[in-house]
Amino acid sequence: MGLDEVMCMSFEEEMNDFCDEIPNKYENILTEETTKISLVLPFLRLMGYDDADPTEVQAEYTADIGNKQGEKVDFAILKNNKVKIIIECKPCHSPLKENHLYQLLRYYITTEAQLGILTNGIIYQFYTDTNENSKMDNIPFFEIDLLNLNSKSIKKLKKLFYKNNFDINQISIIAKELKYNNGVKKVLLKEFEDPSKEFTKTIAKQVYNGVLTPQLNDKFSQIIHNKIRNYRRKN
Repeated sequence: MGLDEVMCMSFEEEMNDFCDEIPNKYENILTEETTKISLVLPFLRLMGYDDADPTEVQAEYTADIGNKQGEKVDFAILKNNKVKIIIECKPCHSPLKENHLYQLLRYYITTEAQLGILTNGIIYQFYTDTNENSKMDNIPFFEIDLLNLNSKSIKKLKKLFYKNNFDINQISIIAKELKYNNGVKKVLLKEFEDPSKEFTKTIAKQVYNGVLTPQLNDKFSQIIHNKIRNYRRKN
């Protein structure tokens, strides 16, 4: 590929090319350090960050916690000498676990970070503090899998995280919206699988004016369950 072609590549094309190379690297990435070098740092460069500039990207950033000295987060991204983003990395062969999240939670509290990222170089989970300032949520508002990216996810990634687009106020708005959307989706999926009495009652009251006896409630519950099942089958 010539220089002119590279310069004309869109962000989405660059991201897809990067992701296509991951399977070729995967078996040879055996440690966390190699994950950082082969996957995480190239990803940051794609996002517009200069990992060779210590005023912008710092590795092993100190995030001491109380009596625990020498605590370090893998990467910190700074702007005007202030930490804006912290990134905790794990080996690419390791699934992201709850104890990894707790590490990031601790580091978030002790820095000025406004965005926390937990990654194994393939999965990236994005966290912020939608409930309480400086106290990171324990549920990501956005998550991507570089081996299963689509155009929509790439556009959202660029909007949220690309250096020239990074705006914590905008991220906060988007994070809250995604959080509420995901919460509603989770509740609805649960109701669709097993309609609760409250859900059944709400629907039944809109089609039946009489007293909703336990027998009628069971009847409506079955009707709702069947309708949902039929809808899913057709779609």
